[in-house]
This record gives sequence, structure tokens and C-alpha cells, in this order.
Amino acid sequence: MLGILASRVNWRLPQAPLGIQVLVASGTPLVLVGVFLGPMTNVVTRELAGQLAPISALGLGWLGMIFGLQLDRTIVREFRGVLWRFALLQAGIAFLIAALGAVAIRLSVPGLRAAWSPAETAVFTLASVAAISAPTGLSIAARRLKLRRGPLLDLLSFSASVDGLIGVFAFTAVLAVYRPVEGPGVIELGPDRWIAVALLSGALVGLVFLSLTRKVPTPDELTLSLLGTVLFGAGAGYALGLSPLVVTIIAGAMVANFSAHKRRVLAVLISWERPVYHILLIIVGTLLTLPTGWVVLAVVLFAGWRLTAKYLGGYVALRLLRLGDVPSTMGLALVAQGGLAVVIALNYVVAYRGQPGATVEMVLTTVVALVALNEFLSPSVIRRVLPSAPATAGPLTEGPPRASVPTGDG
Repeated sequence: MLGILASRVNWRLPQAPLGIQVLVASGTPLVLVGVFLGPMTNVVTRELAGQLAPISALGLGWLGMIFGLQLDRTIVREFRGVLWRFALLQAGIAFLIAALGAVAIRLSVPGLRAAWSPAETAVFTLASVAAISAPTGLSIAARRLKLRRGPLLDLLSFSASVDGLIGVFAFTAVLAVYRPVEGPGVIELGPDRWIAVALLSGALVGLVFLSLTRKVPTPDELTLSLLGTVLFGAGAGYALGLSPLVVTIIAGAMVANFSAHKRRVLAVLISWERPVYHILLIIVGTLLTLPTGWVVLAVVLFAGWRLTAKYLGGYVALRLLRLGDVPSTMGLALVAQGGLAVVIALNYVVAYRGQPGATVEMVLTTVVALVALNEFLSPSVIRRVLPSAPATAGPLTEGPPRASVPTGDG
């Protein structure tokens, strides 16, 4: 109920500092509501919050379907290859650098070996989250700073919208390699087979929806079929110890590319996107734990390391792609993380909660604090990067010869 009510509130604060605007737009007040209901007042106990895992899985599945529906091949082809190559390359490099940083910070900061445990799942989940950017801070800063729309701003906006794919599928690899040792439906398979199971499960869920909607469904029939499909996909991902997010992303991509009703499906999903996301943020808040001083220090260190990773990811990608007229600091403008990072961290809790030695709540707390810090800082960083960019509306080149890169193929 709180999530539905929150979705009807106008969270815009036009007179507030940019950093506060981005924090509010990303849903921080709802996380604080969850903190009040959970750790502060214990209205929602830790045991009760843990029992909300199936609801969390359903929410993850709903958001995954929305993400997957945007992978329509007709839309994908509208964007030139240079945009895709830059977005995925910089995110992949940032993931590798962030993983090295997370290992170094965990080994050098006292108390983190217990707080980020087990080491492998915690470190690679943090790296997956670090690879992700979000367009919220970028769009708010661009509006307030009155930046001109052009290829450079388009490059950043596109990267912030799609580089989450690297984070999502890196986290899928974490689930495939470091399997939960217990749980409903968990069986022994190799990592490659688990990845294949995740892909096939998503394809199967997509086929179920296509089968249910072969004839033109009424609005009620479409909504019921969609809800059943999301329940099936999220439930399968949860029961098998896979990611409900990934299973439904694959299913959503199937619907986007093979269903005649994809626009109607997307409209239904988006109509409930904000309430679902707000409910998940409140659940996240109830699962948080009070961080120790060492964890606070680790968040600050990792935030600085992530900024370095994003800078190096952008720098190396620009050099490898030989993009001309693009500032080498462009990767810094991708500092904002947004909701997908928090959603992946929640998926981490759903997957590994209850495993021996796992401190999933502390890892979730680290991610939420990291996201909040990066969201707050993002407008300041963007303000320093973009105004220094020559010709925000000028041409963008990929090696010789020079060529303009618009948003679409044109």
C-alpha cells in the first residue's frame, strides 16, 4: 500500500540542490521509510523481511520484463554500433577494475572480511553493481545546466541506459559459478549449464506468454496472462536459485521480438512500474543493517575506486574505438548508478540469504550507501565534465574518416 501511495507523490524538488534532487528521484525517501519500519522500530522484523523474498522475486521479475521488452531488435538496430561498443566496453572494463578494487579494499580495511562474506560472491556482486550507470543524474543535470542535446550527450545517455546489461549478466555469472548450497530446487550443475538453464528458462517463459496471447486478447486477458507469465518466470528463477531478473529479461526480449502485442504489454508493465519499484525500495530499507565505521570507510573508498574505474573504462573504450573529439574524462559523467544497482543487490539477498557465513544484509547496506553517495555526487561530477566537453552538439567520430553519429541510423 505504501508503495502504491508513494507512486502518486510528486517527488520533484526543483529548488533543492541538484544532488538532493537526484537522491529523491532515485527513491531514497522510500528506502528511509523501510529503514524506519525495519531496523529503527522493528515493526517489520528481520525474519518477516526475509519472508518477503517471494514478493521481492515477483518485483524483480516485473522490472526484468520491462528491461527485456526494450531489447526489441528494431529498436536495437536504430542505434549505431559505436554507441553499443562504447557502452558495453566501458562497462566491462569498469567491472574488471572494480572487482580488483573490491578485493584490495576487503583485504586492507579491518572488519570487511566478516562484513563482505563470502568473499567471492560479495566482491563480484559489488563489481557488477559498480559497472552500472543510470541516466537519472545525467538528465537532471543536463536540464538544470541547460546543456545542448548532441552526439556527446546522446553517447552518455545511451551508455547509462544500456550498460546495465553488463552488470546484470555479470551477476548471472556469479550465481552460476557460486551456487547457493541449499534452497528449494537447487541441484548440482556446472556454471556453463546453469547459465544455459537461465537462458532456456527465460525463453520458455517467453514462449508461454506467446502461446497464451496467440489470439488478440482483451485488456483483462492480456493483464492476466502477463501477470501469470511474470509469476512463472520469477518463481522459476527463485526456486532454481537463479536470478528472477535475468529469467524475465530473456522472456521480455522474446515478447519484444515475437509478439504482436508488445506495445500493449509494455504499456501494462509501465503502468505498474513505479508502484512495484517503490515496494521493492521499502523492502530494501527493511533489510538494511546499521553499518560499522569500517563499512562507512569502505563505501567511501569503493566510491572513489568506482569513479576511477568509470574514468578508466571510458578512457580505454574511447582509445580502443578511436573516437575523435570526445574528452578522455567522459566516463566520469557515468557516475550515477540508479535503481538497477539496488535491484541487483536485492537479488543477491534473495539468492544467498540464509547461506552459511553470508552477510548479505551488510553487502546490501554497502550497495545502498554507495548508490546514494554516487547519486548525490553525480550532478557535481557531470557539471565539471560536460561543460568542458568541446561542442556538446558537435560531431562524434570513430577513427578516420570523420562522421556524425546521431541517435539513429538515419
